[in-house]
Amino acid sequence: MREFQLIDWIAQRRQEVPEGLLTGIGDDCAVFDPSFARRLLVTTDTLVEDVHFRRRWSSPAFLGHKALAVSLSDLGAMGARPHAALLSLCLPQDTGERWAHCLLEGLLQACSHWHCPLIGGNLAAASQVQITVTAWGYLEKGEAVLRSGGRAGEGLAVAGHLGLARRGLLSLRRHDPDLSAVEDGGELRQGKGDPRRGRLWEALLRPQPPLQAGCWLQSRELARSMIDLSDGLCADLGHLLRSSRLAAVLEERALNDFLRAQEPEEAADETEPRLQAALKGGEDYALLFSLDPQRVLELEQCPLPRGQHCGLIGHLEQGPPAIFLRDLRGKRRPLKISGYQHFGDGNA
Repeated sequence: MREFQLIDWIAQRRQEVPEGLLTGIGDDCAVFDPSFARRLLVTTDTLVEDVHFRRRWSSPAFLGHKALAVSLSDLGAMGARPHAALLSLCLPQDTGERWAHCLLEGLLQACSHWHCPLIGGNLAAASQVQITVTAWGYLEKGEAVLRSGGRAGEGLAVAGHLGLARRGLLSLRRHDPDLSAVEDGGELRQGKGDPRRGRLWEALLRPQPPLQAGCWLQSRELARSMIDLSDGLCADLGHLLRSSRLAAVLEERALNDFLRAQEPEEAADETEPRLQAALKGGEDYALLFSLDPQRVLELEQCPLPRGQHCGLIGHLEQGPPAIFLRDLRGKRRPLKISGYQHFGDGNA
């Protein structure tokens, strides 16, 4: 595999041209017309081999898909529509051309699906695979939805799914399947003979962040504060609470209703209660947001990808940042604000 041949291969792929782009792949920089009149939002994320993924558990096509999805999830959490992306790709010297092409094909298909063309980037050699996507989006109107916009008395809701990715990770650890050659989403969903297990694997390996839901919530000024669930419900809710300077109460009954709505039957090989996985599991890339309780019924209209759900799970209240769970008997107990930390105790 040759660096410049790979760049030429990418440049020859036909893609949309984002509004305002004057020069894309082929020069030292992408050039935009500064008269592009929409408010822009920029984010970046990295997937590192043996930290965020194992090649045995994921085909390169799914890695390319996920690399874009995790960055676009951040845009969705602020109500932005995708606009364009840059890729920084580090590959070991012995990476085969087909493996690299499959990864890039998965990324470019995701770019097409979410209308977020790849307009440049960088290639380099490294001891392990590292995929960094920088994406930016725009607001059609209004203001970005921030973590700091929450108010006491507002409801807390989730759009997407909860705990499926964590349970998918636990299932992969238990069964250790070789999925490195599975490039079709339908085959992945079969779960090597168990479709319920396959749905968990798909949630982790090929996430579908609810971007349309984020734009819908922002455009209707329905979400007052919002964050995507990448590090776990308790961890990411903690970020929102610190920014909004509030406490939160999660309702066990509402969480159970949400989990039943997203998945009536559990997979046969469950190793962790669904509620526990929902509270501490990461990489769901759902949206957690607060809203005026008088507008809860509007959530029934929220546009979501197939198999995802939107529902109320608790509320915000006055007090220092803290999370409480109200159990089925009405008793409140504190929950630890914890989740995945790169430079801490790991996946709590």
